[in-house]
Amino acid sequence: MKHSGQELITWLRGKMDEREWNAERLSRESGVSVPQIWKVLSGKIGAGVDFCNKMAVTFDVSPVTVFRTAGLLPDGMPDDLAFEDYKYVLYQLDEKDRDELHRIALLKLDQKRKEDEKSPNPNAQAAYN
Repeated sequence: MKHSGQELITWLRGKMDEREWNAERLSRESGVSVPQIWKVLSGKIGAGVDFCNKMAVTFDVSPVTVFRTAGLLPDGMPDDLAFEDYKYVLYQLDEKDRDELHRIALLKLDQKRKEDEKSPNPNAQAAYN
């Protein structure tokens, strides 16, 4: 029986293509067997929690991203996946590096506000009010 999981299949094939990996290489990197990888990629089986966790670690993305892509978690807001990936990366940094990135983000926000104040577009300023 085929499970729906086309979004995960597309995502996984994209990640493999980015790295020029075949199923054998993905198996070595992730610890998932080649037959299981092929079954997921062909849609013969759905991806489970363990498979998704291993793909998240292998591709260095938040497990939430993989779980949502696989349909194991409900959809969040449209930007939630990117935000979850940022949180995952931040979690892996030490406090000093997180503080530095926070200061950079605040500087970028201040720069954007100043640019928007100069902009003739009245909607640009409304986003900050």
